[in-house]
Amino acid sequence: MEARFVGGLPERRSARSRKVRGVVVDLMDKPGEWAEIRTYSGDKRNAGYVYAHNCRTGKNRSLSPAMGFEVEARSPTDGVVSIYARYIGRQT
Repeated sequence: MEARFVGGLPERRSARSRKVRGVVVDLMDKPGEWAEIRTYSGDKRNAGYVYAHNCRTGKNRSLSPAMGFEVEARSPTDGVVSIYARYIGRQT
């Protein structure tokens, strides 16, 4: 076996990263406006709060405050948790 040096990793092409990239572009096109980006229902409701928390704390880097995003979880109706996000610009 031999090492073959490539100079850098290729960009990830997972379906998840394409979905998040689309959300990021949409939010950046309308800075300051809140948008519903995900919903969780039934026994997955807690996952919605965890997702929003991971965004706010930087674990989900693409929608983190460092990248200029605010993310909140709300439960507008019983049994459903909606995730809202907006782009506010990077803080320098």
